Amino acid sequence: MKFSGWIERSAYMKPYMAISLVALNYLMPWLLKPSGMSAYILPSVTWLIIFSLLYREVWSDRGFTKRLVWLMPFAVALRVGIDIGTGVIVGFGGNILSKDGYLILTNMLTVIPYILGLEAFRFYLIKKTGKRWVNVLLIATLVTGISFTPGIYLTLTSLTKSVNFILRKFIPNLASNTLITQVAVWGGIKPAILYSTLMYSYIYITPILPNTPWYLEPLLSLVIPLSQLALIGSFIGIHSSEILRWRKPSRLARGFTATLVGIAVVMLLIIAMGGRFMTVVSGSMEPGINVGDIAILYPSKNLSVGDIIAFRGPQTPVLHRIISITSGGNGTIIQTKGDANPAPDPFTVPRSAVIGKLMYVIPLLGLPIVYGTEVLGGFLNFATSLVILIFFLQFFALSNRKGGTHE
Repeated sequence: MKFSGWIERSAYMKPYMAISLVALNYLMPWLLKPSGMSAYILPSVTWLIIFSLLYREVWSDRGFTKRLVWLMPFAVALRVGIDIGTGVIVGFGGNILSKDGYLILTNMLTVIPYILGLEAFRFYLIKKTGKRWVNVLLIATLVTGISFTPGIYLTLTSLTKSVNFILRKFIPNLASNTLITQVAVWGGIKPAILYSTLMYSYIYITPILPNTPWYLEPLLSLVIPLSQLALIGSFIGIHSSEILRWRKPSRLARGFTATLVGIAVVMLLIIAMGGRFMTVVSGSMEPGINVGDIAILYPSKNLSVGDIIAFRGPQTPVLHRIISITSGGNGTIIQTKGDANPAPDPFTVPRSAVIGKLMYVIPLLGLPIVYGTEVLGGFLNFATSLVILIFFLQFFALSNRKGGTHE
């Protein structure tokens, strides 16, 4: 009896051990700082342990498992076709990941344990939280969040860096993870593992990839998963009762989503047209421009006295007003001054150092960034990411407790 009780307790603890190992794997580069071969071996072994701990919980067929397993190569082929079409339009470039056979082998040996462990963790969360659309998005967001190391979040010390990270890295990863999470909801862990393995194989092996302009990357990152999702749904029957039950979001949720999408679109358009964002971190331009304001800048060839410009200062970018412009043998030299400063800046600004001309100011929107970077030295970004991850885990636990597995 004691032995059987120990077996039962051990089986009960396995999922919690797996979740703890996921957290350890995420923090490993920050806490243990492995180097050399250990940087590849330790995470791979940990992911294999996670898979083994969750195997009995997740390795089962669902309603569309067999059909989805056959569909995954076609979904990846659709991605290849879109890449070829994009490349025909914008041109192709070499893929550095495929130039070395040893590198391809190393990457595949590293990524397979990662796929097994991550998909086991993903599907375990699906089983415990249910198939509602909000759970799919939260799980996809959580998996996306832990796919970037803590060090990446610590580098997001300005609005421009944060926006670039969100648009060029986080959103593409989130779109892909939403697709994989939906596939796991429909067909379980097996098609999700197959899809991820085929996608990584394509990325590592293909000798050429399209030279996609950076401003088109977010658009394509949404078009490709949506196209794949439409393909998969059309083959398995999108109205089947086994499909995820999408409940109509509340008016508040729809309004919040529309607002976020609108802000993202506006930011993308500003950046696509050459604009840049800058967070004001000093009071040298008060009262017109205050600490925490967001300055929207555009490159301008025509500068005149009175214009407010951003330029590369001795240490950090500076936002000050032009008080004089002189042209000579050394080119155009600009003298600047902060509106709140009693004297001009103790240096001159060459034309090449000008980042952009001020076009618009958004009041106080950047105060959290100023607080996080100046007061806490970037720790706020890391702390916030941990709080978000903890919140998601708490949400999963509460959802499981209240609603069961929703199987």
